[in-house]
Amino acid sequence: MSPQTQQLVGQVLGILATVITGISYQMNTKRSLLLVQTAATACTCLAYLFLGAASGFALNAVCIIRNIVFYFQKGSGKGHMLPAVALSVVMVVLGVLSWQGPVSLLIIVALAADFLCWVAVDLMPTTFDWPWAWVTMVCVWYCLTEIGSNLENAG
Repeated sequence: MSPQTQQLVGQVLGILATVITGISYQMNTKRSLLLVQTAATACTCLAYLFLGAASGFALNAVCIIRNIVFYFQKGSGKGHMLPAVALSVVMVVLGVLSWQGPVSLLIIVALAADFLCWVAVDLMPTTFDWPWAWVTMVCVWYCLTEIGSNLENAG
């Protein structure tokens, strides 16, 4: 597959992931929200893979693991804090190991905050997660755009 085709497929998958993420917030239950967001994250992973961004792929693969863990957790409450914190630490460590400059900080902070928001929703059932969800989407979109423009400038 040519680099231009890979970039196009990556950008289309990124747009699809953003649309699916927007749709996910129309879900009525946490479990259905997790399922739809897992599909969106899988599209994001594939987008990063096609764009040649292994670190973005790895960071979002951890998000898929997070969704699976949270999907199978029973009940809610403070017991959910340990997996969220542990996965947030993994996210930050992977982010540091794959550091590609200051722009990396955006995605690391956004995804780590997104992990903790899943716990906050259980502890404080409000719309607390909405601002972080949009911050995450904007950061992911920005990173996909930066990767695409860097590939375009390199080719």
